[in-house]
Amino acid sequence: MMSATLTTPMVLVRPLNALTSLHLMGQQAIPALTSADTKGTLSLLLYVAAPNSGPPPHRHREQDETFITIDEGFEFLAGDIWQAVPPHTVVHVPAGARHTFRNSGTTPSRTWVFTRPGDMELFFGALAEVSADAERTGTDPDLARIMALYDEYGVEPMP
Repeated sequence: MMSATLTTPMVLVRPLNALTSLHLMGQQAIPALTSADTKGTLSLLLYVAAPNSGPPPHRHREQDETFITIDEGFEFLAGDIWQAVPPHTVVHVPAGARHTFRNSGTTPSRTWVFTRPGDMELFFGALAEVSADAERTGTDPDLARIMALYDEYGVEPMP
């Protein structure tokens, strides 16, 4: 049983139990493939959504985002329509499309998240720092820092 990352010039093998979790405001993002691994072409993360939570509606200026749900409880917003999405469903969101998702269940729910081009793990890593700072100081997360990160990584909040 392999327990460490193996890399050759053509192949990367990384056991899922070797991944490091990023904690951000009650959620987890677990990078499986980073933009560094793929020369910027894509990122792959396992996202664990806490019960009754999800990001605000937004769009990505330059990134396509594809989800593959693993667990029950996910609902996706496309335009103005919420749709329940069962496990093992693919949801593709092209760059520029308003969307969000939520875990409407009572237990954590997982989904794979692919972004193309990559760097989503950098965005989530920066958000995890904001979350950790808020936890450490016992304050709410710094909204100005979060909005600056949204702008830096091409994520636009939407009504």
